[in-house]
Amino acid sequence: MMGNSRLRARGARNRSCAFLGVLNALGFATLGFSACTRPLTGPSRPALARPTARRAFGVRMGASDLEGPHDAERFLLESLDLTPAEVAKVFRVRPGLERRTAESLRTSVQWLKGFGIVDADVSRMLRQNPNLFDNHPEKRDGMVKWLKEFGLSDLEITKLVYKHVRFCFTSRDIAEATAQWLTALGLDKSSLRDILERAPSLFEIKTVSLKAKFSWLQGLGFSDAQIVRLIRKIPAMFTRSLDKNLKPRFALVEQQVSAGKLVDFVTTRASTWLFCKMADCSDRIQSSL
Repeated sequence: MMGNSRLRARGARNRSCAFLGVLNALGFATLGFSACTRPLTGPSRPALARPTARRAFGVRMGASDLEGPHDAERFLLESLDLTPAEVAKVFRVRPGLERRTAESLRTSVQWLKGFGIVDADVSRMLRQNPNLFDNHPEKRDGMVKWLKEFGLSDLEITKLVYKHVRFCFTSRDIAEATAQWLTALGLDKSSLRDILERAPSLFEIKTVSLKAKFSWLQGLGFSDAQIVRLIRKIPAMFTRSLDKNLKPRFALVEQQVSAGKLVDFVTTRASTWLFCKMADCSDRIQSSL
């Protein structure tokens, strides 16, 4: 009998907690039921179902609702209209984002909106690159200032932010060092601006890596002038990993072109073989012969 009484009590408690859960999902406060604060099953972390349920009933959350340990999750769901699956993916790619406050995320959104970027595009950019909300305002502000000093107009900076927002979180010191190295090779400011527009990620690469690629190409028989022309013509090539990308692809070229023709092939033929999938590289090289 005692066992049955306990089971009935537990069942009543579970039904009561389930009812309170529905009230919470609808946004109603439930006070004085501390016994039901412990989750019945599963992990202690609240699931994404709560904000989803609120959306299903047409309840929008204001700033006062975005408080507590999961306000980053709620902000992404409600303010940027990401789905629960998209939020989970963002947190997997950028775990630290989950610990951010709604206010700090809102600041990042407002910074982007200052360039004329609308909510829908902010959401799309975040899906593609969770580093969009990198919590380093000093980096992004420093880069925007450098771009202005570099001579870019507000419109050009806006286009750069829209297409390559990750670049704005690059260290200014790295970008400046890369620009100085390219200038020392003989590239003028017009060429640097062209590279910045076509392959801004080149300015994210440390000069030690760029110099290593330069030396490697010299070892393959490229002259300094030919390498500089490659930087102008195919700047994105120098953003690729030397060991994981460039070396294996160049090895395939050497297998298919006549001896001593590597430099001529790379400098005069189409460069699609540099950026395709590795499995398709041989075919792209063959089609360029």
